[in-house]
Amino acid sequence: MTNKNDHYIMPAMPGWFVAVYVEGGKDYDEYLRLEPIIAWEIQRIVPESGDYCLHHEVMPLTIDGNMNYWGNPWAIKRPDGSYYTADGNFTIEAELIAELREQVRPRAAE
Repeated sequence: MTNKNDHYIMPAMPGWFVAVYVEGGKDYDEYLRLEPIIAWEIQRIVPESGDYCLHHEVMPLTIDGNMNYWGNPWAIKRPDGSYYTADGNFTIEAELIAELREQVRPRAAE
Protein backbone atom coordinates (compact mmCIF):
# COMPACT_ATOMS: atom_id res chain seq x y z
CA MET A 1 0.00 0.00 0.00
CA THR A 2 1.29 3.42 -0.88
CA ASN A 3 1.88 5.89 1.96
CA LYS A 4 0.30 8.90 0.27
CA ASN A 5 -3.19 10.28 -0.03
CA ASP A 6 -4.68 10.18 -3.52
CA HIS A 7 -7.37 12.32 -5.08
CA TYR A 8 -9.47 11.30 -8.08
CA ILE A 9 -12.29 12.72 -10.19
CA MET A 10 -14.47 10.14 -11.95
CA PRO A 11 -17.28 10.91 -14.41
CA ALA A 12 -20.75 10.09 -13.10
CA MET A 13 -23.11 7.82 -14.96
CA PRO A 14 -26.42 9.40 -16.06
CA GLY A 15 -29.32 9.25 -13.62
CA TRP A 16 -27.52 10.40 -10.46
CA PHE A 17 -28.63 13.70 -8.87
CA VAL A 18 -28.10 15.84 -5.81
CA ALA A 19 -31.53 16.56 -4.32
CA VAL A 20 -31.23 19.95 -2.59
CA TYR A 21 -33.90 20.86 -0.04
CA VAL A 22 -35.59 24.22 -0.71
CA GLU A 23 -37.72 25.63 2.10
CA GLY A 24 -41.24 26.70 1.29
CA GLY A 25 -41.92 30.37 0.86
CA LYS A 26 -44.92 32.65 0.86
CA ASP A 27 -45.91 31.63 -2.67
CA TYR A 28 -44.58 28.06 -2.94
CA ASP A 29 -44.28 24.80 -1.01
CA GLU A 30 -41.01 23.20 0.03
CA TYR A 31 -39.45 20.93 -2.60
CA LEU A 32 -36.31 19.13 -3.77
CA ARG A 33 -34.31 20.81 -6.52
CA LEU A 34 -32.45 18.21 -8.58
CA GLU A 35 -28.91 19.02 -9.74
CA PRO A 36 -27.31 16.44 -12.06
CA ILE A 37 -24.14 14.85 -10.71
CA ILE A 38 -21.53 15.22 -13.42
CA ALA A 39 -18.62 13.58 -11.56
CA TRP A 40 -17.53 12.07 -8.26
CA GLU A 41 -14.64 13.45 -6.25
CA ILE A 42 -12.91 10.63 -4.38
CA GLN A 43 -10.16 11.10 -1.85
CA ARG A 44 -8.23 8.08 -0.66
CA ILE A 45 -6.86 8.77 2.79
CA VAL A 46 -3.94 6.66 3.92
CA PRO A 47 -3.91 5.99 7.65
CA GLU A 48 -1.33 7.47 9.96
CA SER A 49 1.54 5.23 10.99
CA GLY A 50 0.25 2.26 12.98
CA ASP A 51 -3.39 2.70 11.90
CA TYR A 52 -4.57 0.14 9.33
CA CYS A 53 -7.94 1.60 8.40
CA LEU A 54 -7.87 2.98 4.85
CA HIS A 55 -10.61 5.59 4.33
CA HIS A 56 -12.31 7.03 1.24
CA GLU A 57 -14.33 10.25 1.10
CA VAL A 58 -16.75 10.58 -1.82
CA MET A 59 -18.37 13.89 -2.82
CA PRO A 60 -20.77 14.45 -5.73
CA LEU A 61 -19.82 17.23 -8.15
CA THR A 62 -22.39 19.33 -9.99
CA ILE A 63 -22.06 22.23 -12.41
CA ASP A 64 -21.81 24.42 -9.29
CA GLY A 65 -18.90 22.43 -7.80
CA ASN A 66 -18.88 20.18 -4.75
CA MET A 67 -21.37 20.20 -1.92
CA ASN A 68 -18.99 21.26 0.89
CA TYR A 69 -20.22 24.84 1.14
CA TRP A 70 -23.91 24.54 0.28
CA GLY A 71 -26.13 25.98 2.98
CA ASN A 72 -29.13 23.79 2.19
CA PRO A 73 -29.26 20.15 3.28
CA TRP A 74 -29.13 17.64 0.44
CA ALA A 75 -29.30 13.97 -0.47
CA ILE A 76 -28.12 11.83 -3.36
CA LYS A 77 -30.87 10.58 -5.68
CA ARG A 78 -29.97 7.24 -7.23
CA PRO A 79 -31.03 6.09 -10.71
CA ASP A 80 -33.61 3.75 -9.11
CA GLY A 81 -35.37 6.80 -7.57
CA SER A 82 -34.28 6.15 -3.98
CA TYR A 83 -32.39 8.70 -1.91
CA TYR A 84 -29.29 8.43 0.26
CA THR A 85 -28.19 10.70 3.12
CA ALA A 86 -25.65 10.20 5.88
CA ASP A 87 -28.68 9.59 8.14
CA GLY A 88 -30.20 6.79 6.06
CA ASN A 89 -31.93 5.65 2.89
CA PHE A 90 -35.32 6.89 1.74
CA THR A 91 -37.69 5.59 -0.94
CA ILE A 92 -40.48 8.10 -0.27
CA GLU A 93 -39.72 11.71 -1.24
CA ALA A 94 -42.04 13.16 1.43
CA GLU A 95 -40.12 11.30 4.16
CA LEU A 96 -36.82 12.66 2.84
CA ILE A 97 -38.22 16.21 2.75
CA ALA A 98 -39.35 15.82 6.38
CA GLU A 99 -35.86 14.62 7.38
CA LEU A 100 -34.11 17.49 5.57
CA ARG A 101 -36.59 20.01 7.02
CA GLU A 102 -35.49 18.93 10.51
CA GLN A 103 -31.90 19.78 9.60
CA VAL A 104 -32.95 23.35 8.73
CA ARG A 105 -35.09 24.08 11.79
CA PRO A 106 -32.29 24.20 14.38
CA ARG A 107 -30.44 26.77 12.22
CA ALA A 108 -33.60 28.88 11.85
CA ALA A 109 -33.86 29.16 15.64
CA GLU A 110 -30.32 30.55 16.02
